Amino acid sequence: MCAIAGPIMLGMSLAPHGDLATKEDSLVGEEAALSYVADHSTWLLIHLGTIVAGLIWLGALVALAGTLTRGSARATGRFLVPSAIVGVVFVVFDYGVDGYALKVLADEWANATGPEREALQRIAETGLWLLNGTFHSEIVVFYGLTMLLAGLAVALDGRFPRWFGVAGAVAGAAVLVNGLLAFAGLELGPAGGTDQLVFVMILPLEALWLMVLGILMWRHSSR
Repeated sequence: MCAIAGPIMLGMSLAPHGDLATKEDSLVGEEAALSYVADHSTWLLIHLGTIVAGLIWLGALVALAGTLTRGSARATGRFLVPSAIVGVVFVVFDYGVDGYALKVLADEWANATGPEREALQRIAETGLWLLNGTFHSEIVVFYGLTMLLAGLAVALDGRFPRWFGVAGAVAGAAVLVNGLLAFAGLELGPAGGTDQLVFVMILPLEALWLMVLGILMWRHSSR
């Protein structure tokens, strides 16, 4: 149930989020980001939804690890749970700060003038760099390494088609590589191409994979 509900909750949260603006008309950088967040009425709510989705996703991975019985699959599961826990810590921290602290800062910036507005803008610049680090850590650990281990565990376990597990592992590996490239300052294509590749193309496939896994686990348990 967690494997099915987690991706649905994540999709419902990310869909209205939109791409955090970094340039808009005469605004650039942190000004555009603050303006975007200040005008987003559901900013806090959708970030809370993303945190809940991450916790549900964690529940699915812990449940999967608890059902692994074969030697190699069980050994992989022992790495899967710690990786998932560390990954969801990044999810909670990143979306907690992004959802609450950045929203409060953006609202104060929108209502400020003169030196106070400039000071808040400098604080936002530092905060956005911090969030950039936690965001890519979340990608690397939770949606990259953790999903790679989950796919390998399913492939090694033998209860489900091996190709299905390999597909999940490949998706996780792709996210992991893209996240590491972002850490190294390398972009695939135009600016922001790495993040778009992960969230527009690969992450929906991972979500679909986890939902199918949930259905397979449910059918297997009923037998």
